[in-house]
Amino acid sequence: MDYASSVGFGVAMGASTGLEELGETAITRIAQRLTARFGKPTATFERSSGAIQTEWTNVQTAVKHILAGPETHEIRPGQGPVEHYNYEVQRPTAKPGRYETTNNVHLDAEGKPIE
Repeated sequence: MDYASSVGFGVAMGASTGLEELGETAITRIAQRLTARFGKPTATFERSSGAIQTEWTNVQTAVKHILAGPETHEIRPGQGPVEHYNYEVQRPTAKPGRYETTNNVHLDAEGKPIE
């Protein structure tokens, strides 16, 4: 499934290492589609890993769409570290201010899921 196309993203997050010279990347397009769909990001900050996390919140459903990266760590045991981005969907729970993750996908710099 192509998450970049199915979710709709917005706001250029930057390029993966080594891809800056190519201009617009799949991750940038994902971010742009999220912004087109949900408006200006509701939060942007740096994670302790150095990755930039950008969040969009659907004002009608309060569902959060989160794009973070790049990060480098092992995803598949024994296969070494991989540079990737995380795309996550969080839905509000019955407890105010609390969310549950309903989708968490690791994406490569081309926006394709890493399995």
